[in-house]
Parts: sequence; structure tokens; C-alpha cells
Amino acid sequence: MICRILILGVIFLGSNFRVSATESDRLLLDDLQDASRLAGDTPAEWKIKQIRRAGYQKLIGLVGQREQPVSRKDAEKLLKELREDIRRGLAWGQKNESHPLPYAPEPPIIDGTTDQLWEHALIFRGEYRIDEKKPCSSSGTWRFLYDSQKLYFLFEIQDSEIIAGAPVYEFDGVELFIMPDSRLYTYVELVFPAGEENSYTRWCRISEREGISVQEVTLETLNWKSRTTDNGYIVEGSIGFKDLPGYLLGNPPQAGHMLHLMPVRVERSRSGMEKRTPVPFLYDGHNVYGYLILTLTSAGTNPSRI
Repeated sequence: MICRILILGVIFLGSNFRVSATESDRLLLDDLQDASRLAGDTPAEWKIKQIRRAGYQKLIGLVGQREQPVSRKDAEKLLKELREDIRRGLAWGQKNESHPLPYAPEPPIIDGTTDQLWEHALIFRGEYRIDEKKPCSSSGTWRFLYDSQKLYFLFEIQDSEIIAGAPVYEFDGVELFIMPDSRLYTYVELVFPAGEENSYTRWCRISEREGISVQEVTLETLNWKSRTTDNGYIVEGSIGFKDLPGYLLGNPPQAGHMLHLMPVRVERSRSGMEKRTPVPFLYDGHNVYGYLILTLTSAGTNPSRI
């Protein structure tokens, strides 16, 4: 299936944008087809679906204007990058981490302070650059709790220089992706700039044909605070379940329900930008196939620390 789509795409591009199918193109397409057969239940599925949905929109839009030619070299470069991404996913060997999510003994006060209540949380310590399995030297701390109304989170980030700017998701801060039900392929993306007050929130929806569609939204239950510290910054917040996909009708969370989520730190420096996560993670924050899987527990469950 993938091969047929790819070949049709190259033929289309060849007739309209002067991209010719060479022997090297055919070998590349064969490699992609072979990789797709082996994908199975791995994070590589994210990149395979990108080929199916949007690979040729990227090729066509490569130079920005439809009337301009796309070079065979540029088209081949993009396909090779996709092939390498798939290969990296197939060789990743890292399964999604699953953990129990403790029930909060009481709602935390959202003030950007790590009070004693957060010792009951699910806690991750450390950071990994995206696409790497070796931990960074810096050590972030990531905490999660929930109750019958809300999901709570607190992130403590070490950062020697905080750089702000726009768009906020490309400067120092934390993104949080939350997908309660993996069957819906719908999730929220929350962006919290370091030490600032303006968040960036949107709904994201994955469809087989269109890829990712996004819509900026205002989430009435979102409450958060970010403040700078002597060695970095803290982001603390909560979001009501009624603002999350799967709970919009007011149905309450219950023990045994699962949340798929991933916090992503954006580290901006003078030399560029990189992203980090509390566990090894591939590609980017929209890779829903690599999210943490947190199972809601009953009240009184012992805290878990990673």
C-alpha cells in the first residue's frame, strides 16, 4: 500500500514538478516498503503514518509555491530522512513505560511551590534528549497526581539561562501532551513558558488522510503557575478531566482508566533548541505511539518514584 502511494506520488511530482523517478528512487521506495512491513507495534508507526498521510504534501510544498519546480534531489532527501526515521524506530527497542498514577490525598495549591503534598505523586527524575537513551547531565523532576476532578502536574527544571520569545513552543518552557483514550486519536497540547503567565493550548486530532489538525482553544479548567528559581524554573498546574477528550460529557475518571501523556521540555540556548523528556522518547511530542501510559489508581495508593 505504501509503495503504491509513494510511486504514484513520484509519478505525479514528475509530471508536474519535474521530479524524475530514477533507480535510486525505486530502491528508496523498496526500502520504505520493506520497513513498513516490519513496523508492527513500535514508535516507527508514527513516521509510517506520516508517509501515508502527508508525505507528498510536504514534497509538493517543499519550495513553498506550487508553480516552482521541486528538484529530485530535494524530494529524495526528504524520503531518505523518512526512511532513516523509520529505521530508527524499528531499532529503538524501547517499550512505552507504564506506571500507576496516585490519587491525590487533597488538591494541591497551584502556586509554583513544591510542597509536601507532591511527595505522594508519581515522580520521574532526569532528562533525555529526544531520540537518545542516555540521560542528560541536567536533572529535571516531573510529578503527576490526579483526583476525581483534575489531573495535577509539577515540573522542576534546571536551566542556567532562560530565553523567552515567540512562538512560545520554541523557547524555554514545557509542553504537555495528554491523550486519555488512544482509540480517539485526539489529544490536548499545553505549552507553558518558563517564568511567564501566557500559555498556549490547542486540541490536536489525527486522521488517516489529513494527518494532524490543530485548533487553538481556551480550556476553562486549566490553572497553572510558572516561576523562576535560583537554578531554573518550576511549572505547576492542573486541568479538569471535563476538558480532556473522552471526558467531555462529564463522566468522571475511575481507577483503571489510562492516560497517555508526555511532558516535553524545550531547552533554548544561544546555539539553538533541543527537546528533552523524562524517559527515552522518539521523534517529537506528537508521537502518540511513544507516550507514557499512566493507570489511575484508587485513593490511598503508595507513591511511585522513577
